[in-house]
Amino acid sequence: CWCQNLKTSIIEIICNQELDNIHFPKLGFYLKNDSIYKLTLNKKSYTHLLNFSMKNIKISDLNLDQNQLVLIDYDAFYGLNMLKTLILSNNKLSFISIDTKNLQSLTELNLSHNQIKILCNRSFIGLAKLKVLNLDSNQIDQIESNAFSDLVNLEKLNLGNNFLQIDKNSQMFSS
Repeated sequence: CWCQNLKTSIIEIICNQELDNIHFPKLGFYLKNDSIYKLTLNKKSYTHLLNFSMKNIKISDLNLDQNQLVLIDYDAFYGLNMLKTLILSNNKLSFISIDTKNLQSLTELNLSHNQIKILCNRSFIGLAKLKVLNLDSNQIDQIESNAFSDLVNLEKLNLGNNFLQIDKNSQMFSS
């Protein structure tokens, strides 16, 4: 891995080596508690993000683009209270199973180019600060009526290149 200082208190970490199924119980021990990190672990062959993988690490941006992620454990993002940007694009996720209540500071979520088929009721519970949600190029063919109900500050939603058929009389996007 290599690091670069972006600002006085922000450090970017970019890893070019494989880390065992993204489990960092010791990473928090080595990182300074007073710094905020941007963590990029993309273009790897990770398949599984384990529970409590990044507990006690101050991360503002997490980029897991272009991996082989099939499964993200429910509490994988536990303790990431400062996370603002989460990029999970270009993986093999077929559903959203994460505890989004742990991501209350999140303002941008990119789930594009995965294999998501359905957005269940309250899929994004607790993400009241989310402004940008990218679900482009999935296989979404069904959105349950309250899937976006917690996204009260959403400014940009990308559902392009999916299998949706929108009923013009639907109440889904009404205020």
